[in-house]
Amino acid sequence: MVGADNKKIIIWPLGRITEILPGKDGQVRLVRVQTSQQEFLHPIQRIYPLEISSSDNLPTPVRPDDLKKSNELSKSLDCTSGSEVKFSRSRRIKVPERLNL
Repeated sequence: MVGADNKKIIIWPLGRITEILPGKDGQVRLVRVQTSQQEFLHPIQRIYPLEISSSDNLPTPVRPDDLKKSNELSKSLDCTSGSEVKFSRSRRIKVPERLNL
């Protein structure tokens, strides 16, 4: 995406970098960008990667076999320590420590 200060992000043109132009010190500061309408030189600071959701980051679907295994594991592990933990409005209630005077 080619950044434009006078336009909203939704209107920014999409473009493909066709050439990278390094400066005298070897640092890339300028690129040649091809959009659907024209080709122009643009500073690298105003070039933004297109945000694409990838299928690699998606969670795997839960199968009934996996649920049975997780239920068996939770039954085999005893997480309770004798005293029951109380919750109020999704928060754990802490029992106040009393001073024994």
